[in-house]
Amino acid sequence: MAVSNKEQHSISYTLSRVQTVVVEYTHDSNTDMFQIGRSTENPIDFVVTDTVTSGQSLTDGQTIQSTISRFACRIICQRNPPYSARIYAAGFDSSKNIFLGEKAAKWRMRDGQMDGLTTNGVLVMHPRQGFTQDSRPGVWREISVCGNVFTLRETRSAQQTGNMVGNSCSHIC
Repeated sequence: MAVSNKEQHSISYTLSRVQTVVVEYTHDSNTDMFQIGRSTENPIDFVVTDTVTSGQSLTDGQTIQSTISRFACRIICQRNPPYSARIYAAGFDSSKNIFLGEKAAKWRMRDGQMDGLTTNGVLVMHPRQGFTQDSRPGVWREISVCGNVFTLRETRSAQQTGNMVGNSCSHIC
């Protein structure tokens, strides 16, 4: 892997055994990044875990495969007005890297920038009528590594993305 600065966050898109695209990120003093995942390692700011639903039961020694990635996603918050927050799939690991392997869904966008989806995906749902007592479930969407919003894939591991949702972005505020 050809990362020039190990102290810098990067995303690696493995296209084949011999071709990898590495995108390095620079520090932005106008934003703060928070990471969410099931790992308790240092780069994770908020640890989340799956819950066992009432229809599931565990016997001693049995474990459920988690639907939450160790480094699931990151949220970037603006420090200054209008204080927007955006969600992005995949959090940086303890080496400050995100790796999308050969089998991960990935593509070049029209501007030449790489984007991709993680194995478990990052799914979001904005309730109808906003967050009120009258809220009703909305439509589930999937967020890409670059923060683009898509309809759900046919299966969580499908190579084909859902459709990009209009000019929608991953604002969560």
